[in-house]
Amino acid sequence: MEALQEIRRKRKEEMEREDAERESKRGIREMEERKRHNAALQEWNQRLEELRVGEKQMLEAQSLPLRLYLMKYVMPTLSKGLIEVCRVRPDDPLDFLVSFCFFLTKEEDLNANQLDYRQNTSLNRMQLIVWQLQVLLPD
Repeated sequence: MEALQEIRRKRKEEMEREDAERESKRGIREMEERKRHNAALQEWNQRLEELRVGEKQMLEAQSLPLRLYLMKYVMPTLSKGLIEVCRVRPDDPLDFLVSFCFFLTKEEDLNANQLDYRQNTSLNRMQLIVWQLQVLLPD
């Protein structure tokens, strides 16, 4: 009977050792799987960040001409209009701003045309003087 108990005890120890070995192998596999998963996740995040940076650079490059256009042609008139809206405080500020910008643009166009006329007139006078000098003072 003791021999049977000894066999059972050895068998039990052997099974416990095999269970412990299986648990150890399973733990090692899980740890390796976690490492692979973390490495894949890190690579994914790195590529995602590279895509974000590239997309941001592309958008900035594409928006630069638009920003330059807005800063040169739109913002000066719009800024003047917004200052005037703050100064006057009309009941309908949006309508006021539209009207202000429209009339300011027309006024600037008129002033530009007058300036062109004055410049052309001055240029014509200078050309006439040069011609007269050439006639009066031949080489």
